[in-house]
Amino acid sequence: TYTWKDYKFTSKINLKSGSALSIIASLQDVNNFVTCTYSQNNIKIEQTLQGQKSIVAEKEIITNIVENTDEIAISLNDNIVSCYLGNDLVLSGAVDNSLSFGGIGYKLWSSNPGEGSLTVTQVDVTEAG
Repeated sequence: TYTWKDYKFTSKINLKSGSALSIIASLQDVNNFVTCTYSQNNIKIEQTLQGQKSIVAEKEIITNIVENTDEIAISLNDNIVSCYLGNDLVLSGAVDNSLSFGGIGYKLWSSNPGEGSLTVTQVDVTEAG
C-alpha cells in the first residue's frame, strides 16, 4: 500500500470504548502520515511529517462522533485530505506534498491504557475522484 495515491478509505466501525479514533492515510512510516481524528465533538486533520505532528484543520461537530458514528472515511487526492462521517464530507485540508501517497491504518485512544475497543466490520478502498 506504500505507493497508493488518490484513494478513499472507508470503514464501517463499532467503537465499543475509547475517547478518540484516527483513520490513517498516506502512511509511509511511523514518522510520516496523515489522519482524520474523530473524538467526542471534534474532527481534525493532522499531519505527522518527519515525526512532527501538526493540526491542518479542525471542526467542532454537534453530535458525539465516538458514540453515534458507524462509518468513517478519509480521502487523499494529491495533497488534499478529506474526512467523512457516513457519506457526508465534514472537513478538508491541504497537507505537505510529500504526503500525497502511502498506506492506510487506524489509531485508537482511551483515557485508560489498554481499554479501547474497536471492531471494523467492513473496509473499502476506492479511487478518489
